[in-house]
Amino acid sequence: MPRKLRIQYEGAVYHVMSRGNGRNLIFLNDRDRHAFLAALGEACERTGWRIHAYVLMPNHYHLLFETPEANLVAGMKWLQGTYTQRFHLRNGTCGHLFQGRYKAIPVSVDSHYFAALSLYIHLNPVRARLREVMKNGLEAFPWSSYRFYIQHQHPAWLETKRVLSASGFSATPRGRLDYQIYINRRVTEISTRKGAQKDASEWEAVRRGWYYGNETFRRILAQRMERLPGKRESYSGEAARKHDEQEAEILLKRALEHFGVPLAQMQARKHIDAEKCLIAWLIRRRTAVPNQWICQKLIMGRVDCFSRYPRMIEMNQDRQIIKKRRQLDEITRIRD
Repeated sequence: MPRKLRIQYEGAVYHVMSRGNGRNLIFLNDRDRHAFLAALGEACERTGWRIHAYVLMPNHYHLLFETPEANLVAGMKWLQGTYTQRFHLRNGTCGHLFQGRYKAIPVSVDSHYFAALSLYIHLNPVRARLREVMKNGLEAFPWSSYRFYIQHQHPAWLETKRVLSASGFSATPRGRLDYQIYINRRVTEISTRKGAQKDASEWEAVRRGWYYGNETFRRILAQRMERLPGKRESYSGEAARKHDEQEAEILLKRALEHFGVPLAQMQARKHIDAEKCLIAWLIRRRTAVPNQWICQKLIMGRVDCFSRYPRMIEMNQDRQIIKKRRQLDEITRIRD
């Protein structure tokens, strides 16, 4: 049976959820959770995603995010693939970490649905009756975006204003306090048996549906689906690919200017040349272009051997390499 095609378009909002293979743990410890959030931040840097809410549960995670570019598939492939590799490297494991395909539900940008879904995500630890939450309150749970909603500081890749506004609160100290009071009231409601039953019924559409929005939104999605070609890639895949390559070309140009080396001379260098590997590391870290594109552009040999070169830079503890890596990263962050 063919897989359902992903709906991708500029400005799309998704509720993404993924479970561990066989419902096994995807986070063994806090180090894994920090690693996932670090990878999520990198994914946002590569793709331009805007995260609005998240929660990391023991064997699954939920994300609510917006894609300014039509790049859900490329970004999720990088995020889950990268986290899986790093998880196995840290924990000495192997095999499939996630169960099948991740679930990506398009969400209407209407404030009602946006606010409701962020609430569903933030209340997940309460719904699961996690011990630390039931004992010390939702504020004590460090692995969701909720804690950043009740304080001013938050990661650069997390956007809190839209959810607060959609929920009827301002992004001010008073507004954040009011949001906290509102969440605590909902926590109290679903902590009772009757409240839990009502809560379960309320979120049936989130758990079972293929979209989250009104009838108008459903028709718009249906029209987009009609334009999808009959193959396993989004109608917007070509546009997303061109965007990624344009970003990679910009990074390549700036890196070559930084090192003062023409492309032809860089291509002629050995695969393990430090500056060549630095450029490969930069493009792989900051874009979603495939390894094959980098190999062909820099002439770095077989694609199945490519991963070792950016990894050499990532793992290298030599002070000069670390210094060059930071300089290159800083210089290429400057926008035109």
